[in-house]
Amino acid sequence: MGLRCDECGSSDLDLVFAGDCTCHHCGKYVSFTLEQALKYARNGDPLCQTMVGDYYHEGIGGVQRDFRVAQEWYLKAARQNFAAAERKIGYAYEHGINVRQNIDKALEWYLKAAAKGDVRAIYSLGVVHENYRLHSDRAAFQYYLRAAEAGYHRAQTRLGYCYYYGIGTDVDKEASFFWYEKAAAIGNPEAQYALAYFYKTGTVVPVDEVKVIELYTAAAEAGNLQALLSLASCYEIGEMVPENFSKAFDLYSQAASTGDGEGMACLGYCWEAGIGVVPDHDTAFNWYLKAAGTGDARGMFLLGCAYAEGIGTNIDMERATYWLQYAADAGEDRAQEFLDQLEKTNGVTTPGRSFRDEAPRYDDDADEEYASDVDVQDEVKDGYIR
Repeated sequence: MGLRCDECGSSDLDLVFAGDCTCHHCGKYVSFTLEQALKYARNGDPLCQTMVGDYYHEGIGGVQRDFRVAQEWYLKAARQNFAAAERKIGYAYEHGINVRQNIDKALEWYLKAAAKGDVRAIYSLGVVHENYRLHSDRAAFQYYLRAAEAGYHRAQTRLGYCYYYGIGTDVDKEASFFWYEKAAAIGNPEAQYALAYFYKTGTVVPVDEVKVIELYTAAAEAGNLQALLSLASCYEIGEMVPENFSKAFDLYSQAASTGDGEGMACLGYCWEAGIGVVPDHDTAFNWYLKAAGTGDARGMFLLGCAYAEGIGTNIDMERATYWLQYAADAGEDRAQEFLDQLEKTNGVTTPGRSFRDEAPRYDDDADEEYASDVDVQDEVKDGYIR
């Protein structure tokens, strides 16, 4: 006897994430507490053991995050051939979570889960074949196709990407659109953002600006950063929507709050130019410093401009040329143009001294080992796809 659906009484439950399940019999979404899961996990129920592992993996339900304890619970369930637990152990080996990274071990566990029909494990096999030393795009494509045809939205999204760029298959824009549309329809924000491109450029389908904004909005609300920035830009310049500086400022603020360098740079420019807010050059300069600290090319460019023009700081041509050169090296074309102009008008040259330590450091990879299991909890910032 284990956990049961409170609607139909079935014990045939599919684990989504931690205490969240769907009933395989009636389709109802049901949630269980850690205490409920522990009751049956201690009696050997593999679903509940995996559920408890999720609670410790994420540090929710009143427990501290503890990957070692999580792995112990996953192993208990995996010894009973429970596919979801096998997949999670594979994920730990793939990413080196509480174990030494071992792609061969990851493959071994993913294959066990995939053999039982676990679509997330099948998708993960595609990821491993595409991204690690196997580098077999054709095999990756076949795994994505299997998982996509089984209805897994992350695989459908990746399949859309493969068809668009010809990864493991021939380029087929119509097939790309088909799979992106499928994934977008069930709420995948990456697919929604990709689909917006088709409607914006008239690729495969007619241009539809209303649809573009709808897709940007849906993806942004689900936490897709590129959609958030694209939507903010639309409101800033009045592209496809009426110009709305206040809305643009709010959206850039949301992006900046995630630690995204481009969002910080854009927010800084809002403070400099008075877009949706009363201009404040000191605040603008501080945001440029933060953006530059992430390595964002636009942030470094705007910081260099600030030093060159005395925006929120004293004019300092040595620092200006330093940051402009870094921005140019990072691919910001405007930075090289500005550097050429400064050299022509002021005779300044790029300094040898480093000023990088002066910018706050935002390490995008600092929390990578704590990233949510993308095969269980979809990594869309704070949003979940159920």
